[in-house]
Amino acid sequence: MRKRLNVFLIAMLIGGLVSVNMTHFGMVGAEIEITKPSSPEFTVQLIDSSYNIPPTSSVDPYTGLTATQVERHIESRTIKLSIKNQPFTPFLVEEATANWTANLQYNIRWKGSFEQDWHEIYIPTNGFAGAHLESEYTVISFEGEYSATEGLKLHYPGLIATFPPSGQVDFQVKAMIGYVHRDPLALGWIFTGEESEWSNTQTITVDEGSVEVPEQSPVDPAQSSTQNQFGAQSAVTHSGIPWTEIGLFALFSGIIVALFIALIYKRKAIQRQLPSRDVRI
Repeated sequence: MRKRLNVFLIAMLIGGLVSVNMTHFGMVGAEIEITKPSSPEFTVQLIDSSYNIPPTSSVDPYTGLTATQVERHIESRTIKLSIKNQPFTPFLVEEATANWTANLQYNIRWKGSFEQDWHEIYIPTNGFAGAHLESEYTVISFEGEYSATEGLKLHYPGLIATFPPSGQVDFQVKAMIGYVHRDPLALGWIFTGEESEWSNTQTITVDEGSVEVPEQSPVDPAQSSTQNQFGAQSAVTHSGIPWTEIGLFALFSGIIVALFIALIYKRKAIQRQLPSRDVRI
């Protein structure tokens, strides 16, 4: 019994070490060098996208009467961001048993010109805006109803707001190279890759004009000194699923279970070896 137990413990230890080494070697192949993207150049415009709905008519199926709707005019404005794409070719990232395609993506944030907090439009759960690499520019638009009294109403994930008439709105863009995947520990979605610094700020004024082309705001000297470092490369280790940590956890769990089983067997063996005692009254 003792020999079989020792063999069992040795097998557990060897199996755990082999699994840890295999997962470690799988992680080595996941190291890849990704170029940090440059801070993107972009413009933002407020476009009059109003349109007319032509008149329609339909027959009531129950009365046979014809109902006519007259032509309607819908006031609408569109915020159009044109982001200049930087040279990029998607590539494959091999990570353990999974393959990921690293793409050029963008995130956008906005705020009122007189507030401090920025609001990011995209998050990993919903995905980021993919670059249109077949064109020189990636165009992203947000359209909403407009009135001279209430302003521009927008209802998009990450951009639910009403910008009042004559209101000023700031925008910034960030470039990202990498991929979005699930985090097995946090049970959520995360981005793995490289990100640029946020771009310079562009501002629009919400008014009734057909097109508002803003001037570029002054560059923050601290931000400018950081942007001069763009183009440097850095190595990114795509951890993905933490196989090493999982392997170590499985190894230690197996050792604890094996020791617990060994303790039970040893206790039973000791109990069998104890001499029986007759109790006499």
